[in-house]
Amino acid sequence: MYNNLSIRTQGEVFIIEVKTPRALAQDTNDFTNLLLNIINSTNLKLILDLSKCEFIDSTFIGAMVLAIKIVSANEGQVNLIVVKESVLKIFEDMRLNRIFLISNNLEDAINSFEKTDQV
Repeated sequence: MYNNLSIRTQGEVFIIEVKTPRALAQDTNDFTNLLLNIINSTNLKLILDLSKCEFIDSTFIGAMVLAIKIVSANEGQVNLIVVKESVLKIFEDMRLNRIFLISNNLEDAINSFEKTDQV
């Protein structure tokens, strides 16, 4: 269905995995379409798994920022899994680490939802 993306659920958490080392503009339409299928629910818990990515271009980042705005407006949360230093640096340089909660593995990303639910 989607070349470089897959989606699955774990409990009530949706996990979108980017399966390419370079998330580029050509992947943005698939990403946006996939998001539109799940994004309208309230209290959405979404993890974007970028663990295979070594680079993310500005168009894909723009789609991610739009996603967090929509999900947050519906009282949901978007968490990221980032393991590559080059991708983490992109988020830090753009100060996006202030709006995205970034974990380095799935377990931590899922547990971070539990922490924010208790606040």
